[in-house]
Amino acid sequence: MELKIFRDTLPQGGAGCTVKAELPLETDIRISDDLPPVGKLVKCFVRPVVLQRQLQPGRLTLEGYLRCTVFYQSKAEKDLCQTEQKLPFTRQLELPELTFTAWTAVVEGQTEYLNTRAADPRRIEVRGAYGLVVTVHTQCKTEVITALADGGIEQQLRTLQGVRSVAVLDKLDGISAAKAGDSAVGGKCCLPVKLWSRGNCGCSVRGGQKGTLPCKVRRRHCPSSR
Repeated sequence: MELKIFRDTLPQGGAGCTVKAELPLETDIRISDDLPPVGKLVKCFVRPVVLQRQLQPGRLTLEGYLRCTVFYQSKAEKDLCQTEQKLPFTRQLELPELTFTAWTAVVEGQTEYLNTRAADPRRIEVRGAYGLVVTVHTQCKTEVITALADGGIEQQLRTLQGVRSVAVLDKLDGISAAKAGDSAVGGKCCLPVKLWSRGNCGCSVRGGQKGTLPCKVRRRHCPSSR
């Protein structure tokens, strides 16, 4: 009898690379009339929000904005006030020639330097730079012989194990997930269309009244599932 060969197309891990880029930051933040004027600057944070990624041969295009958030206090009131501004950016990154049928790009980074000053009670000057770190992973579809039949063939079955990207969590409504807190995963299981995990999220807050020592520490653990 004629030998029958059965083939199937499976995803295979391809090449990957990491590239870096620097985004300049230069803006003036105007304080709206519904907020008190600036008396003292407390802290300034910058984080990127990537809205669109486009991978072409030898090039990765990122579109998004830098969210610049400033906390300050007014002279009349000691309560903490917040203002922010979004700075759009488009950046093209040079990549090596990659062969792929699917891909993911994880965007991270950190503030290179940041200088903030109050030019007047209604205007804050922010100057600095943010360093992007982009990691690209690719996959390729490969044809593999999965079974043989007839023709007096004898075969040995073997299970192939691999890793497939399910999702990439780039951002949360706040700071990045890696910096949001410590979490202990208690268990996980993989469903056909979902990845489910269960564990505990921990949060610690240290504070106290002005001029009093020591500071009090409050901790809270909340069960979570996603």
